[in-house]
Amino acid sequence: MGDAIQKQILSDIFQCKYFSILADETTDVSQTEQLSLSVRFIKDAKVHKEFLCFVAVSSTTGKDLASTILTQLSQLGLNLEHMRGQGHDGASNMSGKYRGVQA
Repeated sequence: MGDAIQKQILSDIFQCKYFSILADETTDVSQTEQLSLSVRFIKDAKVHKEFLCFVAVSSTTGKDLASTILTQLSQLGLNLEHMRGQGHDGASNMSGKYRGVQA
């Protein structure tokens, strides 16, 4: 069921073309580091924010998180040239302008 929902969300994004991503890193109850990826896009003159997936991560450095995000977006078939924005939490490994994902 999750795959069908994700495919529909991706289909909506492909039709709308432009999107932005929202990423947050967290540790679940089993102490597994994971990254949640959500996407925002405009469809039918309304802003939609949809959850895409969780991705397990082995390192939480800005460089490794950025690499994980780029790889996952590519695997989902999203064209990075159509990405118009990115949002992260305030943690230095996410939003640091020199070494974080933002950089």
